[in-house]
Amino acid sequence: MQTFSALVSWVEGGITPEGDNVLDPAEVADPNFGCERTDKVSARSWDNYPPAIKALVQPPACPAP
Repeated sequence: MQTFSALVSWVEGGITPEGDNVLDPAEVADPNFGCERTDKVSARSWDNYPPAIKALVQPPACPAP
């Protein structure tokens, strides 16, 4: 929901959301890439995802806040 709200604010109000530099290979290679703005997925809720989804993506292994 936060991501969608940020998108709407950007489109309707010109407020550019912060984001990660996905075009910088060194930044993308950092193990903590994406952790600052990623909602954490608890192991319990991850278990409820369909196997097809779990085969395509993995929750980020971000350090605990």
